[in-house]
Amino acid sequence: MEERRLKISAHHGDAGRPNNLATARTLLEHHDEIDVMEIDFVTFRGRIVSSHDYDATVIADGSPLEEWMRFVVGERHCVLWIDVKENSWLYMNWMYGQFDVALFFQTLRRVRRALWREDGQLDVTALVWIGCQDPALRQRLVEANDVQRHPWQMMLDVPMMRSYVWKMLTPSCLAAALEKQVMEELLGVDYKQAQLLSLDHSFFASRDALVAFLRKLKLRRGATLILYSFARDVKPIQLRNVNVVMQYDYFSRDGQ
Repeated sequence: MEERRLKISAHHGDAGRPNNLATARTLLEHHDEIDVMEIDFVTFRGRIVSSHDYDATVIADGSPLEEWMRFVVGERHCVLWIDVKENSWLYMNWMYGQFDVALFFQTLRRVRRALWREDGQLDVTALVWIGCQDPALRQRLVEANDVQRHPWQMMLDVPMMRSYVWKMLTPSCLAAALEKQVMEELLGVDYKQAQLLSLDHSFFASRDALVAFLRKLKLRRGATLILYSFARDVKPIQLRNVNVVMQYDYFSRDGQ
């Protein structure tokens, strides 16, 4: 498969019906420019299922990881960005759920073997990204990935969960102070070894503030940086020596 430069990611697939496989299919039928699909996953009843949180109604609208990999990676040859979720009080539900890391990697390996048998030219590992904003869970994922015979691509996804807690609890009059605090936290992260990273732009007051911050980071030459998530009329941001992927909110309805 010919390597292409990645430019655009779709937030949750169809932003109007997040993490739903059927609408994601419709979306890609109308938008060939999409290179990456960012989909949330949880563990539910012995499977890894697409859902933003551990709510039974939301999970019922999702699909197993195997089906997502077969469609996004196997059929479309796009990148599947797996955003791993674990239960948190932030999701405002009482359903307990802990992500099964062992099951997750077993599923990835099984589907990779199946897709390899069907298309030996398909580099599945290059088309799967794994991200997580929960520090403890991310560390478990990293440790498990490090012992894989063929490690997967781990993403550094920032800010981490605690910044979202601050955001929820901070009144609008203190937004500038929150932005400063988050930037100080992010500047303390070692990005030099990160080949793949993502950043939520919503913590920045403006596009100019975001760009100014990005120029302060000592990013690895040739790294891939995903900036999320924007309305589709926002122009791409460019950085020297860094491949920037813009993540947009797409909607499958009416072929938009």
